[in-house]
Amino acid sequence: MSRPIPVALCLLAIAIVCGAGARAAAADDKEVLTHDESISFLAATCHEGAYDRMLASGARPLGRWVPAASWQRFLRMDDRFCFRMISRDLSATDIHPPAYFWLLHAWGLAFGLGPATGAWLDGLIDLATLLALFGFGLRVLRRPVPAAAVALVWALSPAVVPIGSEARQYALFALSTVLLAWALDRALEDRPSPGRAAALAGASALGMLAHYQFALILAGAGVAALVAARRGSRRGALWALGAMAAGTLAAAALHPGFLESFAREQAQTSGLAEAGLDHRLGRVARTLAGGIVPGSLLPTPLAVVIVGVVVAGTAVLAVRSRGPRRRVVLLAEWVAGSVIAMYLVGASHGEAMGAKYLAAAWPLLAFVPVLVARRLPPTVAATGLTAIVALGITAGLQWRSPDRPAAARVLEGAQRVAVDTDRRGELLRITLLLPPRTPVLAPDRRSTSPRSVRARVRVPEVGEVLVSARTSHVRVDGVSAPAGG
Repeated sequence: MSRPIPVALCLLAIAIVCGAGARAAAADDKEVLTHDESISFLAATCHEGAYDRMLASGARPLGRWVPAASWQRFLRMDDRFCFRMISRDLSATDIHPPAYFWLLHAWGLAFGLGPATGAWLDGLIDLATLLALFGFGLRVLRRPVPAAAVALVWALSPAVVPIGSEARQYALFALSTVLLAWALDRALEDRPSPGRAAALAGASALGMLAHYQFALILAGAGVAALVAARRGSRRGALWALGAMAAGTLAAAALHPGFLESFAREQAQTSGLAEAGLDHRLGRVARTLAGGIVPGSLLPTPLAVVIVGVVVAGTAVLAVRSRGPRRRVVLLAEWVAGSVIAMYLVGASHGEAMGAKYLAAAWPLLAFVPVLVARRLPPTVAATGLTAIVALGITAGLQWRSPDRPAAARVLEGAQRVAVDTDRRGELLRITLLLPPRTPVLAPDRRSTSPRSVRARVRVPEVGEVLVSARTSHVRVDGVSAPAGG
């Protein structure tokens, strides 16, 4: 066995062990669902449509005291293999495609659903992404050690571990992007074949069923195919374009209600009025710099400096690289740049920028430091990559899921709990903290306003708790305290 093979295997082992350790630590500490996870579980348990109909009709359990179990049932697996219902409910009530929620449903049937579900399911998806990234890197870089280094840089990025701690579709979005880039490279660089076309079509369909922003990635891949056609790979480009179109049509056939989701997403967009350009630029800078250092630790000016250096270096690298290496750098720039551009022009809401929103870009951006390192003296390159990996390991192992809110201890001992919201992402995760028999009151918007619910328990009886999602506080015996989480 030649020396590069054991070195590459060692790098992959470090990526897998350290990445798994960080995710296991996050799973052990996690005791509460996030807002978005509550919605994921609602969709995966095939109850999203039922919840929406309950809100519209004011049916039980809204507006009356009922056991917490009456709300908790919305996040429990009652129906089996109801994939069509998941798709239909997402079209009618949500803005996301169904692939991840299909996976989450299957996982729930096999293992159940809980606060740590996202870490375990997404951990397996991340493992598949790591192996696919190594395979793709081996094609682009032609050597196993640099390919393994790309996988290592991605797996231990401070931006990646938090993405996999939440039961959302972003890990699957990243995997489908790597599979598409790999299949596109095979279609353009090798002789066209039905097998390569099928792989590219499958990656395209998976991506469109994972996240609708995958359309931006397909657009960039289409441009890459057209550029390849101008440079002589016309037959491969035609096969690639046809395969991507076929995959997109297959996704539309599997989830025909996608246009309804598009319309709903546009209706939710508030443009720049919700959050000004300064706010958005600051979030972009901290998010991009967070691929190296956790963005929450960075002041905005330092983040801007780091981003400026990285953008300039990536632009120079794109100019100096050739062939598949140049294509992967340009595709990384396109994926990150198109998502950021949509955010800056107000096509997404003011908080829609963070590590998870660039999940598809991080695997491709991991090529950048490795390609740069290959142009440096070996000692400098090894030192730089070691520093990046060490920083990633430190940040990943220190990261933890959000702490259990202090209010949870109060809720567990409450005799009755009133919640001043019926929002699915807030109400349901609050009720999961309660024993099933605890009486809960949530407002019926048609007859009971959130304000009247707060007024009914403004001076609570002994053991009665008001949870205010509006102010993120709990009120116990007249004393208000942060709800946390």
